[in-house]
Amino acid sequence: MVIAVQRLTLAQIETAILQIFGYSASTNAPWATAANLYLRINEYLQRLPGRLGQVAAQLRAEGERLPFSGVPRFDMWRTQANLTATSGSATVHFPADYDHYIGFWDSTNSRPVYPIETVGYFHEDLRTQSAGPPEYIELLGFVTNGSTWVRQGLVWPPTASGITPVIQCTYWRLPATMPGTTPTAEYPDIDPKWESIAIYGTVVDLSRPSEPEFSRYQQLEHEMLMEMARSARGV
Repeated sequence: MVIAVQRLTLAQIETAILQIFGYSASTNAPWATAANLYLRINEYLQRLPGRLGQVAAQLRAEGERLPFSGVPRFDMWRTQANLTATSGSATVHFPADYDHYIGFWDSTNSRPVYPIETVGYFHEDLRTQSAGPPEYIELLGFVTNGSTWVRQGLVWPPTASGITPVIQCTYWRLPATMPGTTPTAEYPDIDPKWESIAIYGTVVDLSRPSEPEFSRYQQLEHEMLMEMARSARGV
């Protein structure tokens, strides 16, 4: 027996939102086009990790003990990628969807690489150490790598000339967007049991507080966010 899992397509999410607001099509709604609605749906899903952090903080403030500390994370957004680097450079670039690291591995030398902070203030020994295999990685801010806005990092000790560091990063990523080119075959990047949050959250974002659907869907969104926060793991 095959047990099917029901999933919501982007087209079905759009239809649900239109039905809630009472519009027959996006062209008749205040957002004017389906593309504008897709933008709002994707925007909500991409900031979902931050929203869950707010909910977790609220639950703790109310005295609830969650099964993790810190910011909630989900294995549905857990992945791996090699950090991009150039020969002889200690600078590495993270994937565009990077959210937070889990661990680093030097694939060339088969050993872990450990995250480190403020090398310039507290680790002068690393700044003066001879070039060699990676031992630590210092996470820095965003830069443009090619045409992509990404986080960058520095590998310590410095990289020897002619060597290209190969650092595998296991990390939690940001939810992927749905491009909207084939709405009937695109699905939100989320565990199927939480897919309705794409409807609830987007409706709340698009509603005015005085509108009748606002309070109802704000409550539905909040209840689902609490369920998600209670099932998370943390860092």
